[in-house]
Amino acid sequence: QWYLDNPGTESWQKKGADIRLFDVWKQYNGNPAVIVAVVDGGINQEHPDLQDNLWTNPDEIPGNGMDDDGNGYVDDIHGYNFVDDNATLVPHRHGTHVAGTIGATNNNGTGISSIAGGDGTSGSGVRLMSCQILKSLISIGGEVASDPFIAAAIKYGADNGAVISQNSWTYVPGLPDLSQSGKAAIDYFIKYAGCDENGNQLDGSPMKGGIVLFASGNANTSDPRIAAPADYEKVVAVAAIEADYRKASYSNY
Repeated sequence: QWYLDNPGTESWQKKGADIRLFDVWKQYNGNPAVIVAVVDGGINQEHPDLQDNLWTNPDEIPGNGMDDDGNGYVDDIHGYNFVDDNATLVPHRHGTHVAGTIGATNNNGTGISSIAGGDGTSGSGVRLMSCQILKSLISIGGEVASDPFIAAAIKYGADNGAVISQNSWTYVPGLPDLSQSGKAAIDYFIKYAGCDENGNQLDGSPMKGGIVLFASGNANTSDPRIAAPADYEKVVAVAAIEADYRKASYSNY
């Protein structure tokens, strides 16, 4: 996992071409008060490296067919499947991969290490909320999203305690109406995540307002029609580099 800490020991590496995670870990390696909404394919809830860090809706009773917390979603224990409009999360390789990068359990001898998966003690990592908007993988490079429930999925994260919205996908080019609804949802998340209905910071929330991240995309272009919504100035857009500091050949920029 050279991208966490690049030692520069291989011919194709340059020392330090990484995300400097070891420096971060000196102060912080996860916090269960931080809920990350993974807007993507469904997270595999049975994955041994993710089970300990799944978000659990504290006010919902599993499997009783009722909306116990009154948030408009029935039995949403670990998130919601917006594709099928039910709480049955369909495991998806991309969504599970993204969740693992964020919060796979660290120091457990299983799978990988993650950015904020804790220090190895139970429950020390961030919480992973699954907001499913994808069900089938179009290509190895990623997916494009085109459905009207995307805005609802982003808003769901803010309304249910998430303060980070992680989005590793791009819109289908040429759908301005979808982009408008998506931007409204992004604006809502940034303003209201971590807040109550009056806009005040919730007790126990690490932030007032939220952060929305988008992948820049994998088409080796700077054309904003290909990279939306990563081109929206209010989001944090993430591109990719190689292990020698060069831009990854596929990465948008």
